[in-house]
Amino acid sequence: MVTLYDVVVWMLAVGCRMDNTGSEFAVAFINNLVGNGTYQLEIYPTTFSRQPSVDVRIQLAAGGWNRSLQLPSSRSVMVDVPSEVELRGTEMSRKAVLVTTDSDQPVGVYAMSSAQRGSCDGFVALPVVSLGVEHFALCFFPPDHQSEIGLVAVHQSTTVNVKLRRQTRPVVRVSWNGRMYYGGQNFTINMSQYDTVQLQSLTCVH
Repeated sequence: MVTLYDVVVWMLAVGCRMDNTGSEFAVAFINNLVGNGTYQLEIYPTTFSRQPSVDVRIQLAAGGWNRSLQLPSSRSVMVDVPSEVELRGTEMSRKAVLVTTDSDQPVGVYAMSSAQRGSCDGFVALPVVSLGVEHFALCFFPPDHQSEIGLVAVHQSTTVNVKLRRQTRPVVRVSWNGRMYYGGQNFTINMSQYDTVQLQSLTCVH
């Protein structure tokens, strides 16, 4: 997963516990930058429950698509996700994919974005209860391609403070709300529950 070049992100949220399994996930797929490709977005829920199976629901936060399945214990199932939820450019949108279960048996979630021409981005999703308030984005280098970062708000009235690292060569540039930001500058993003934001760098200045 490619993230915004030399960016530090602080998110104001609630306390968390460190675990990659849970009963509620909010997932976003950042822009696959391979041009002219055929893309496929996939979610792989898995469980090692003591029960024979766990009921899992996968749906778009904006509505219009959902899938329900009985997930067998010690198995992983692939679920295709509509391609329109892929984040594009720099945008504020509502493209979160929710994975939930009513069971007290936790599940894990792995997600994949792949392109026909060989680009493959995969990540392990963290449940809502494990999300924190301070995040450092590890970034693509050298920046001969655009870099990007995706955000999902899991609570109403979420404030995200973004700080671009001061010393970068070449200089990173990000445009947000009609204003250009450079290394060392900060800006704030206000989000509602399940809003998604993608920040994508502009062509680097050498």
